[in-house]
Amino acid sequence: MTRQNDRKNLEKRLADLEKDRDEMAAELDLKSNGGRLLEHRDALRFDYLETQNALLLNQQAELLTLVTTLEKKLAQLTQDN
Repeated sequence: MTRQNDRKNLEKRLADLEKDRDEMAAELDLKSNGGRLLEHRDALRFDYLETQNALLLNQQAELLTLVTTLEKKLAQLTQDN
């Protein structure tokens, strides 16, 4: 009887260990995927910031052109008067 109990206990312990192993493997897989997701998020954030920076530089150039044009017109109006 003792051997049967020991065997049952060992079989249960083995099943518990296999379950723990599978859970740990799944957790590691999630962490690995989470790391890849973080890298992907960071790459997207960088692309977003790079695009936003390019747009701001473009707007800055447009504003500079507008200011230059306005200064020329103001100088022309000043000369005309």
